[in-house]
Amino acid sequence: MAFTNEFRVKVVTDVLAGKEVSDVAKEYGVSDQSVRNWLADPQVLAIAISGGSNEVFQVERPSSLGELTDKHALALYLLSKCTDLDVSGEILCVCEAAGADMLDALAYGEKLDKRRKLIESAVKESSKYIDKLQNDVTKLNQRLVDQKDSFEQVIQAMKTLQADSQK
Repeated sequence: MAFTNEFRVKVVTDVLAGKEVSDVAKEYGVSDQSVRNWLADPQVLAIAISGGSNEVFQVERPSSLGELTDKHALALYLLSKCTDLDVSGEILCVCEAAGADMLDALAYGEKLDKRRKLIESAVKESSKYIDKLQNDVTKLNQRLVDQKDSFEQVIQAMKTLQADSQK
């Protein structure tokens, strides 16, 4: 069954709010595994962390940036935050050389930085759930091996009983 991103984000938000995965899964009528998979998805997690809004991913590039790249806008914004350096003149020179409005470039750089931080946070958070998923898979594999061994023993016992009964 396909679920919308909105639905996934809502489920993940409830888990992030402190509810147990199994309780949330029951509440929404999905499997525990689906909830864990969504918790391991950085995009779904990032939207949930940001309060359910995916606007942070939809950063619109202003037309007033000229030839200034996204990387440069982000770098200029980060430079502008260095309180130990007075780089406003250099930032203005770079913007002018690229045909960009400095204030728009810095505002755009700030939005890109917020998106970057949110994605980093979501990736870090999702890695916890990925580790949990990997542990669950390992446990399931061990259970399958144990069950296979048990079935083989039952089959062997049945073959022995069958052979004894034919004597």
